[in-house]
Amino acid sequence: MVSTKHHLRQGNRVWNTPCEYLLGSWTPGPVPLQVEPDLGRSTILRLFFTVKMSTSEEPVSLEMDITSEEKTSGGLSYAVKLSEPSADFPKEGVKPFSPAAPKTVDAARLRDKMDSATKRRESLEASKKEQWYEKLQKLEEATRRREEASQTFIESTKAALEVKLESFEENRTNHLMALRTKVQEHLARVDSQLNEQTSENEELEQAAENRQEQINAMVKKLKDHEEHTRKVRERQQSQLKDLKESIDTKLDAAEKNRLENQKQTMERLKVADEFSAQRSAKLTCRHQLWVGTCQLATKGYTLPPDSQPHMA
Repeated sequence: MVSTKHHLRQGNRVWNTPCEYLLGSWTPGPVPLQVEPDLGRSTILRLFFTVKMSTSEEPVSLEMDITSEEKTSGGLSYAVKLSEPSADFPKEGVKPFSPAAPKTVDAARLRDKMDSATKRRESLEASKKEQWYEKLQKLEEATRRREEASQTFIESTKAALEVKLESFEENRTNHLMALRTKVQEHLARVDSQLNEQTSENEELEQAAENRQEQINAMVKKLKDHEEHTRKVRERQQSQLKDLKESIDTKLDAAEKNRLENQKQTMERLKVADEFSAQRSAKLTCRHQLWVGTCQLATKGYTLPPDSQPHMA
């Protein structure tokens, strides 16, 4: 048995109770049925509804078979096959269903009901108006408080901003003055460095000019020296040539003189050799004579002084 608190769906239609579902546009056969997920598949595999339309209705037994299931965004969708309704188990004391007899409408009673309904509606409208008026007053009070809070916040924020702006303006002025002083000092340093750089550049240019002049003078001096060296070399070569010729002439003359002197020396040496040979012969003769004299003297012979030999 399934509780009637669960909702049954068929397409876009929703029935709050099984009774409404059965009394609606029901046709036998497979019908897609969507049941709330809290039922569970084990509960809804076989469903039996016993619906009682009123105290005079006959109980109806309804059997459903689930043939397929499908997941949807709202839960699970099942294809349910409903059986034919049957009433094979009537209970004693239960009368078959029969439409109620039409009732007569009393105009006075209907008018009283309409008047009371009008009064209730007017009372309800007055109560709603009073509630809306109270809500409007609360909204106005809340708006007023919010505006006061906003105004207080604006004033406090404005005062804080003014203080901050004054402090910012003062800091900005001090910062600008300090920055101006730094810029002036920097400009002064830049001017000084620029002047120094200009002076150094002028000195470098002057030094470059002087260096170029010195280089030119040095090149000229080197050229002059080279020319002088060339002339000196040429003069020395000429003098060397003359000297060589003079030396060659002197050497030739010296060679001639040497040969002449050598010839004369040979002749003198020849004469000296001849003289030496003659003298040597004389000395040998005198020596022999002296030896003979000495021998005679040793033997006792005395020779006259004039006849004694002299060693020269």
